[in-house]
Amino acid sequence: MDQETVSRNGDFWEGPRIGLTLSEGRTWLPCHFYQVHYMVALFKTTDRQLQPLLEGSGLRSGLRWMGRPVVAMGLIQYQKSDLGAYQEIILSVPAIPQGVQTVFGGWGGLFGDLERRSLGQYILQIPVTSSFSMVAGKEIWGYPKRLADIHHQFLPGDLHSEMHDAGGQLVLQCRGHLGFSLPFVPLSLVTYSFKNGRPLRTRVSVKGMMRWFPAQKLMLSTGASEDPLAIQIRQLGIDGKRPFMVLDSPAFQSKFFPGEEVGREWR
Repeated sequence: MDQETVSRNGDFWEGPRIGLTLSEGRTWLPCHFYQVHYMVALFKTTDRQLQPLLEGSGLRSGLRWMGRPVVAMGLIQYQKSDLGAYQEIILSVPAIPQGVQTVFGGWGGLFGDLERRSLGQYILQIPVTSSFSMVAGKEIWGYPKRLADIHHQFLPGDLHSEMHDAGGQLVLQCRGHLGFSLPFVPLSLVTYSFKNGRPLRTRVSVKGMMRWFPAQKLMLSTGASEDPLAIQIRQLGIDGKRPFMVLDSPAFQSKFFPGEEVGREWR
């Protein structure tokens, strides 16, 4: 097993890394994503629509807005990383283990020490354009990655993002005017996933100031495709809806640490 230590006098990337051989290629842990355009849009759903997608996970909604549970859609363009260059869409639920209590709608859970944080992203769908990224995501963290045709266009003040299925039918599009923005702090995060049926908790450290677009006019809509992502967007009731919050960073960086097994139940 290869090892290296990145030593840059307190730099974000500093620390030991382990080389990892996968069924397709090699990478490193922690996995470094050096140059990323990252946008996340938050939508309101309902408990009735969300609960079937959390059945059997041991998790429940951990973030609420105006009394309703929140789901997140990430639109991501990786330009330079240990997994190469590719594009990705993530549909996830900000979630917490059942039994954990929250206050103020759970928003405080977005901050604080990653080691102690309960709020994490439970990924429902994660199509990508890279076979190597798909393999790495599945074999390292158990993420439900799959290949898809994705095109993100991050334009000055506008977004146009699309995904098509293998037959060429439109799965989804997210497009619209972003308007003015305000600075927003980068938010490190935790992900919850299952690898070989066992729950994993993964820490993700991030760097890169974000922008909040309080007057954005984005719209998410599905096409005629019966792709699982389109189906879940409809199930959640967010087809044809505008997000209530959009954050964006064209100079995003992140480190994905190895997943930590947490036994039969989340802790």
